[in-house]
Amino acid sequence: MNGYVNGGTSIFQQVVKEYLSGINNANFASAVNYNYINSKIIPRGNDLDQYITKLTPQSFSSQGNTATTDIGGIFKTILDATDNNTISIFISDCIISPGRNNNPQAYARGQMTDVRDAIVGYVNKYQDLACMVYQFDSGFKGTYYDYLNTAHRNIDMERPFYIWVFGHTAQVAMLKLKHVPDRDFRIAPIRNQWFIFNTPLAELQPENKYGLLLSTGAQNGNYTRVNATTARGIQRYGEGYRFSFGAYLGTAEYLMGSDYIEDTDNYVHLVNKATKQEFYGVIEKDEGSTSPYTNIFRVESQNPFQKGPFTLAFIPKVPKWVEACNDDDDRTFNGSNNNKTYGIINIFNGVYNGFNSGNHDNILAQFDFEIK
Repeated sequence: MNGYVNGGTSIFQQVVKEYLSGINNANFASAVNYNYINSKIIPRGNDLDQYITKLTPQSFSSQGNTATTDIGGIFKTILDATDNNTISIFISDCIISPGRNNNPQAYARGQMTDVRDAIVGYVNKYQDLACMVYQFDSGFKGTYYDYLNTAHRNIDMERPFYIWVFGHTAQVAMLKLKHVPDRDFRIAPIRNQWFIFNTPLAELQPENKYGLLLSTGAQNGNYTRVNATTARGIQRYGEGYRFSFGAYLGTAEYLMGSDYIEDTDNYVHLVNKATKQEFYGVIEKDEGSTSPYTNIFRVESQNPFQKGPFTLAFIPKVPKWVEACNDDDDRTFNGSNNNKTYGIINIFNGVYNGFNSGNHDNILAQFDFEIK
């Protein structure tokens, strides 16, 4: 992190100050305490200006081990210090640094498991958890250590960093939607973000409606709408079969973004409440001014739909931008990987696995129909 800090004037430090001062100004928290963290938590008081201006390479390296980054251990330390009335914010470049490890790939996979275990440990204790992450870019000037712990001196370029927020879903949601909304980040734009939680949408929003749309031929499909959740006689249209339904996903859209909730990869067809099959179809906004729904799902099949229950589940996945931002070899920067982070996908996969551990699937919404 040394290359991001210079006494308060870097984009990194200004974004951090902007975010934390926004929390202070909202009177959202009864107390805010600042810390450094590497191999241990190092308290730095509760004066934001002092905290930001004293972020220097020397202060970072004065205590703790900075040669190896144990992200999984950091997640555990942070979540162990987070309770029902606490929101924890972790800010880092999130580069997995194995140090002089003989098998850095195994170390990175181990970090994924450790992150998963930290999430599972918190959920087992407190049940409700939200994890929000922002990705920003800032100037980096200084020495960069690659995954083999080789020093690359005099690096001067834009590099990504991340703000992670952990806490109960309603509290983190209020922080994002009301107290420090995305539009309040004016120092630098948010490059990417992700919001994952395990409280079902039905508990977060007053509206939880979904229902079959009327058959209108090829657009919605050819079938008889018996009632809101029962379709009879789904007929072939063109090259396949289709039925359509509307759903209210307003809260998910506010927290996760419209592109994310319209990504069909985040939905699966559940068979016998367990077997997951790929969802075929499209999801789009419902533009009807009087519609009770925010989105329209058009479910497609090349073969006739089997009669009986049909269930579609919303199980959020790691967003596609993470794969695009992951670097698996940071020994050189050649232009194609300048804005990537070594090993970042392991951290996100660890978070996802933590929310979907054991026999539990993190189903945020479920749409149940009967095909006759």
